[in-house]
Amino acid sequence: MLEVFYEKTTKILTAWRSEGRQGSRLLLNGEAKVMIDMVAPAGTARDYILDDGKLKLSLSYVLPKTPRDLATEIDELKERVEKMVNK
Repeated sequence: MLEVFYEKTTKILTAWRSEGRQGSRLLLNGEAKVMIDMVAPAGTARDYILDDGKLKLSLSYVLPKTPRDLATEIDELKERVEKMVNK
């Protein structure tokens, strides 16, 4: 079970706690709490909203950039420089 805290008006999540970490946390002003039968998803609580009892990614969520393959980029740059030098 996932304990989810969210702002009542915006439905934006403010915090969550998975099983084993649940305890006593006071509700902040304008905040509500719900229990959802799921594990904590990737990302942070602020990346999600509560919609009809389900967690959905917030529209303001920005996907993380895929890591760059720097070794390949360096090899490509070396080839370009070599071509320019050998002209």
